[in-house]
Order: sequence, then structure tokens, then C-alpha cells
Amino acid sequence: MKQTLVSLIFILLLAACKGNKVENTTAAVSQQAQVADSDSSQTENEPPVAADGFFDDFFFNFQTNQAFQSKRTTFPLPVQEGATTQQLEKKDWKFNSFYSKREIYTILFDKKSEIKTAKDTALKAVVVEMINLKTEKVAQYFFEKIGKQWMLTSLRHQSLQENMNKDFYLFYRDFAQKPNFRLTHVANPFSLVVIDPDTYKPLRGVADAGQWPDYCPDLPKYEMTNIIYGQRYKDPRHRVLVVSSINGAMNSVISFEKTKTSWQAVKLENN
Repeated sequence: MKQTLVSLIFILLLAACKGNKVENTTAAVSQQAQVADSDSSQTENEPPVAADGFFDDFFFNFQTNQAFQSKRTTFPLPVQEGATTQQLEKKDWKFNSFYSKREIYTILFDKKSEIKTAKDTALKAVVVEMINLKTEKVAQYFFEKIGKQWMLTSLRHQSLQENMNKDFYLFYRDFAQKPNFRLTHVANPFSLVVIDPDTYKPLRGVADAGQWPDYCPDLPKYEMTNIIYGQRYKDPRHRVLVVSSINGAMNSVISFEKTKTSWQAVKLENN
């Protein structure tokens, strides 16, 4: 009875939640290292020293400031593809806007408690992955904190089959692109957490699988991102996908569990 009452509350909140969905950009964009970007609106002011405290603050400037990106890239830059490594000279580097021009980006964790690692000022190495689900290619950008400054130190291209999360990424591609597949891979019922629009406090309950589209934000279908702050992905049965808007207006956490046959979304938290 209590469960039914909570579900009814969520239905009443449905209209408020629908307005929070973010439109997903579906156009496929090249993820190669030498992505040209001629955006004339970029600010070229030098970011403050404090921007190196958190990697996320540094990376925001790195992907939006052309001069800063060039300054914070070690040249010649080692670029690995398969067994071959080439050295990319500064004159050949093209500005890369990464995901700064998309509406949303994603980060994959083993468990929810790992999310806090993004705010760890003791981090010394981070990997940014640009994943193309259509071509099944992954570009991995390796950053190191040298002294007190974050630097891009190398780049590796790999196939999706070589990636440690290939199993989840291939599942996610179908989950994001195929409505019928998605419906059969959501727990029924699934755990749901939404924010009360009146009190701004979390409301916890459950919802039927058929209600998933009403609460889940639009997911990237062809390209996704990942930032590895130190995640080791040792647990093969759990993944937590954080879906955030670039402007910070939306943040959703989707928990997945591996069944005997496939992955299944078991919990959705909209913050």
C-alpha cells in the first residue's frame, strides 16, 4: 500500500519532471585528436592558478580555451594506435573542443561512492575517453599533474573491443538507441529518487518500467564520454552512469546491475 502511494506521488510530479529533460545532440562528431575548431567566441584569457585544484575545473578551461590547451599539452605528443606510436608536433596540433559544445556528458563509475573522487585534489593522473558508439572507436587522452599543473601527456586510439568497459558500452548503445530494448532492460519496478519541486528535498520510491521514459533524461545515442579519475572497474556486475548537462542544470545517476544474460537499469536518481 505504501509503495502504491509513493508511486502515485511520482505520477503527480511527472509534469514537473518532464520539463527537466535535456535535448540530446544526435549528430555524430569526429573524436580524432586533430579536431579543428574555429570558434571565434573563445576566451583566451589565462585561467587562474586555482583552476588546477580540481581536474574538472582545469579541463573546462582546457576544452574551451585554445591558447591554454596548447600551453598545457606536452609536445611532441606521443600518439599511440595499435603497436605504433608517433610523435605529434605542436604545429600539427588542432584545437579540440572535446564535449564542451554538446549539451550533456557522461561519466562511468563502479559504484556511487566513487563519484566523490572527482573532487580529490590529490589526483595525479586522469584519463578522458571520447567514445564513438557508431564507429566503435575510443580516443583516450592521458593527463598528468606535473608540479602543480595539469598537462596532456599522451593520446591513445583503440577499438571499443579493446576497452575495459566494452561489455557495458555495447549494451549501453542498444539501451540508448532502441526503445523496445530499453524497456526490457529496466527493472520492474525500479528505484526512483526525484526532487520535490516544492521543498527541493529528495522523494524516494519506486516506479514501473513503463514510466522510465518519463523520468530518465535523454541519453547520448552515438557518442559518449568518460573521465577516469582512478576507477578500476573491478566489479563486473555493477556500473553507475552519471549523466550531466554542460550548464550544470541537470544531473542524473543511473545504476546498472549485470544479470545472468545482460545489464539492467535498477535505479534512477534525478538531482
